[in-house]
This record gives sequence, structure tokens and C-alpha cells, in this order.
Amino acid sequence: MRKIVDNVWGAVDYNTYIRLKREILAGQFAIGVSSIFAHSSFASLMNVLFTTLLIYINAQDGSKTKDVKEVRELYDIFTTNCGELNKTFELDNPLEIYELFNMMLYSGLLSKDLNFDSGEKIVRDIETISGANICLGTGVCRHVSVILSDILNKSGIESDTLIGKFDSIPIELSTKFMVQDFASSLMIDSGLDINIPVPRGHANHMITAAKKDDYAYYLDSMHRRIYHIPDKSSNLLVSDLGVMKIKDKKYKLEKYTGLNITKREEEIFAGENIKKLFDDNMDILAKFYIDNKEIYEEISNKMLKMSRLH
Repeated sequence: MRKIVDNVWGAVDYNTYIRLKREILAGQFAIGVSSIFAHSSFASLMNVLFTTLLIYINAQDGSKTKDVKEVRELYDIFTTNCGELNKTFELDNPLEIYELFNMMLYSGLLSKDLNFDSGEKIVRDIETISGANICLGTGVCRHVSVILSDILNKSGIESDTLIGKFDSIPIELSTKFMVQDFASSLMIDSGLDINIPVPRGHANHMITAAKKDDYAYYLDSMHRRIYHIPDKSSNLLVSDLGVMKIKDKKYKLEKYTGLNITKREEEIFAGENIKKLFDDNMDILAKFYIDNKEIYEEISNKMLKMSRLH
């Protein structure tokens, strides 16, 4: 039965899915109202049916529709190409891959018009192709963190996204953070354990987590910062400019706790090395853009035809 339903979704496009979803919602409302006033058992039965259909359609997210699957296939080719580029440069360290990704992202090499701007005015928030928004030349943390995670995985490094609540650190505390060695005892050694504001409220940020050789990495390409876990049993991440509390264990934080963390000097060194690599290999990077430009354009054309939910 599931295979039959999946085949049905695979034959329609995303906009048809959205129209069907809206029509079922409208039908459910109308039948729900009539069942209240008419006390009709038939209307009540139809209301249950429409509710069941709506729950099922909402669960699908439109990810199995024809054009979404086409974008996903193109996106997989693109992220595989990114992984191959990392291998060309013999990059197998998450810090180096993160730094190269940042430089390529903000120089526009991963977007169709050689330009990337932070924003969500034209993004399409469909789970299976969230990272593909970068090819349109736009996106926010929930898109940037996904594509970096996908590229890390394609480069042979285990990676996930983490979601949580971010708060900035007061400037007088951030100065202390910047001169500290980011070791597991940072909070105790610096005396900041009683001063750091713990974020409260709803999640507002997403980052990328990676691990390799017993080391964990908490990478924020949206703001170009790296987090650390002062207490290996905690769900509180710190950077030199802010604190992020991971909201829910279902986002796989437990896979990245209890591991070693890098020192600030290592991160600076990786950034300097990748800056030199980037400057010395513009011919290879330009060719990468040219080779993938058609994919960017195909992804953009297909996604921009898809209806936005808001």
C-alpha cells in the first residue's frame, strides 16, 4: 500500500500537493462545521476521513513529489562534487572542510549568480532539499548548516545538524573568552560558570556537528564561529561571542559529547591554511563553479516554481 501511495505522489508536482493540501483543509473545516450544526453521522464520518487525510499529507512534507525528488537528485550530485573537491585538496579534517566551505559560500562559488546573501525571502523550506536553497544564492542557518553537514558526510566524515537557542555574550565576558584556551575546563578556569547567561525560550539557531578521530566539532557557518563544550555532559555550547543551548536530544547531540575538543590555536591554523589554499587554487575553484553552474541553475529553476507555504 505504501509503495502505491508513494508512486502516486511521485507522479504529481509539489504545487499540486500544496493545492490538494489546502483543498482538504478547506473541506475538513466545512464538514466539521456542518457536523456540529447538523448532528449528521455522515458528516462526522467525513470529518474523520478528512482529518486522517490531512494528517497523512502533512506528514509527507511534499518530499516525495516528482519535482522535489528531481531537485534532490541534482543536489546529491552537487554535494558529491563538493566531497570530491575536498578529496582533490586532500582535506579530511572537519575544520579545514568547514573553512573551505565558508570561503566558497561567501564568495558565491556555491550559488548560481556567484553571489550569496543571508535571507529567507525566496527560500523553499522542504526538508529533503533544504540545503539546496544555497544554490539560489540565499539562505539562513537552517539551510547553511544542512548543506555543510551533507558535504561533510559526502567527504567521509560523520555529521548532523543541531538545533538550539542562541544568546550573545556581553562584551565584557566575550573578551575573557577570547584569551582563554578552549579546553574542557574553560568554564571553571575562567570563573565564568556563574556569569554565563543560559539561553531560555524557543530554538532560534541551527549549526553543524561533526566528529572524527575522537574529536567533536560544533561548526556555525552562518556566523563563522566554532563552539566548544566546556562540560562534556552538558548540552550548553560556547563560542567567543555567544552561548547556545541544544534544545532536544533527538537532534543527536549525544553522539558528539564525551569527545575531545580542538584548541583555538588549531582552529586559527586551519583557517590560515585554507585561506592560502583558496588564494593559490582559484583556477581549480573557478572550474568547479563552471562545472556545477548548470546544476545550480536547474535546481534554482525548479525550486522557484514551487509554491511557498507562507
